[in-house]
Amino acid sequence: MVKPKVNKTRFIVSFPFDKPAREVISAGKAKGIKFKEAYVYRVRNLARSSGRKGAALAPTAPPVAVRARAAGSRARDFRALVVELGVGRSRALIGEVEVALRRLLGI
Repeated sequence: MVKPKVNKTRFIVSFPFDKPAREVISAGKAKGIKFKEAYVYRVRNLARSSGRKGAALAPTAPPVAVRARAAGSRARDFRALVVELGVGRSRALIGEVEVALRRLLGI
């Protein structure tokens, strides 16, 4: 018998964020879904930061940040992101980050 493919991200996000990760893992284990506590925290963090929930959260490909960490150094990942976004857009984003940091630091 072939197991139906389960979307772990959708499963995790279906629980309230205040439910302990261990309880989510236990519920998953009861349904035959295996994942680690760190994965629950990662999915929840992405869901909070993106403001999306459930089906909208589960992308078809892993997020750029996940692929980037697996690929190697952060500098190499940054270069790949610049290529993906384009130099102009990357510079604009860096400028926005600099402005936000200056505000935060009171400079």
